[in-house]
Amino acid sequence: MTGCQQLKQQVFKPVPFGLYNGMVDGAPKGTPVFRAGWKAGCDSGVAAYGSLHYKATYDYQYDPNQLNNNEYHAAWRLGFRHCRWYTAEWVRQ
Repeated sequence: MTGCQQLKQQVFKPVPFGLYNGMVDGAPKGTPVFRAGWKAGCDSGVAAYGSLHYKATYDYQYDPNQLNNNEYHAAWRLGFRHCRWYTAEWVRQ
C-alpha cells in the first residue's frame, strides 16, 4: 500500500530525486515560520525551474500574511534558491 501511495505522489507531484535529503517533511530544522517559508520557497523554485511536468504540479507560493516577517522571507529565499538550483541541475541531466 505504501508503494502505491509513493507512486501516486511521484506521478501527481514529482520530487527531484534527493531534493529533500536530510530534511523532515521537506524542510530543514527550524522554527515553524522558517519551515513554512522554506517549503513555500522550495515549491516556488521547483515551479520556476522545473520541466513542464513540475510546472504543472507546483505553484508559486508566498503567504501574504507573512509579508513583514523577515524570518519567513529569508527562509523563502533560501528554499527558492536551493530548490531552483537543484531542480535545474536534475532536469538538465
